[in-house]
Amino acid sequence: MNPVRILPFALLLTACAIGPVVTADYTGLGNAAIADVLRYSIFTGETGIDYAVSQFINKHDVMGSSNPRSTLEHLGFVCGPEPGSTCVYEGSAKSSFDDPEKPVIENYLTTVRLDVSWRDRKIDVASQTARTRE
Repeated sequence: MNPVRILPFALLLTACAIGPVVTADYTGLGNAAIADVLRYSIFTGETGIDYAVSQFINKHDVMGSSNPRSTLEHLGFVCGPEPGSTCVYEGSAKSSFDDPEKPVIENYLTTVRLDVSWRDRKIDVASQTARTRE
């Protein structure tokens, strides 16, 4: 088939694909290793975040380490005083939705809090997210 004959159809399909544009600013997540996980999972909801963070923690063998607390701190969590077994991470991401069919760009702030606790060689991850319009 002649590429010149296909070009109008390709341009038409491209024009039809123009729609809302989403941009995200992950600066509020920081630079810790856990922030990299959240860049890909923060918009998947609490269940998706819990799964991604659990996989990340297992990958780094936190419970297999001699000191789970220091391992979690190295990954970006803030841990409470000894002898506690809870660590926390808090961060945020900004997102913008620009729909050419709407006169206003919608800006949101999504915050996330991760609570990680361990007991008897088992780790529990619980996330809380909130999205507010700016």
